[in-house]
Amino acid sequence: MDPQRDLERVAIEWVIHELEVEGHDVRDLWFPEYQPDDPRILGRRTRPDGAMLVDGHEVAIDVTGFWSELRGKAAAGAREVRQMAEVAIEAARPEVRLFGLIVYDPVRLAHLAPGGRRTAERAAADAALVVAVALEAAQQGPGVRIEIDPARLPVWADGMNITTAARSRWPARLTFWPRREIADEVAERLAEIAEDKGRQLAGWGLGIIAIPPRALTDKATEIAAGIAARDAWPFWRVYLLDASRAHLVWSRDADEPPPQAG
Repeated sequence: MDPQRDLERVAIEWVIHELEVEGHDVRDLWFPEYQPDDPRILGRRTRPDGAMLVDGHEVAIDVTGFWSELRGKAAAGAREVRQMAEVAIEAARPEVRLFGLIVYDPVRLAHLAPGGRRTAERAAADAALVVAVALEAAQQGPGVRIEIDPARLPVWADGMNITTAARSRWPARLTFWPRREIADEVAERLAEIAEDKGRQLAGWGLGIIAIPPRALTDKATEIAAGIAARDAWPFWRVYLLDASRAHLVWSRDADEPPPQAG
């Protein structure tokens, strides 16, 4: 079982269902990424998640996550630091429960190390800074909330607050929250999708982008608004998926040429 492939197939099936409900004729669905010997691939450099004929037009579909590559790198770096820090805090002060919230700058965190990759040494040093301020807060006993000066934190952290409580069965818990305005983040990711997926689907006729529910979290409204605000999509259609169906949020006429880059 391949969860990623299963997600892609379900998303594609939901989009096809919506196309058929609208009255389109959909035929000959196949999966270029998983059918590398199919002769229809010859001469094409990219492999979309699915390809088919819709009303006689060649159509390719890609199921697209919404987090940007930079955001993903930052989240991975934050997770590494968090895990180190929680283990160290629990070992040093198991009798006190700590809750910590760190707001961080994803751009700075993602690009600290050469090539955007965080080294184990850097992560350990950053975790040590977090541990130091957390243990200092723990000395004040339960029922205290403390704001930490950003100057005492890793350079990518904008701020931190710590709340202490009496020991329970739960260990220390840290939460790392990225500092980004939702509208800015959505606009940045939509621009990446337009460029990257537009290039990927360009050789396959009409393009469809499907954004699945796990990519949306609480941003569905902002994503739909961001999609509608763009007047130059290189695709035929864009769908947002919720837990039960695909929703068409942008389209152009099948015979209308896509906008030129630049």
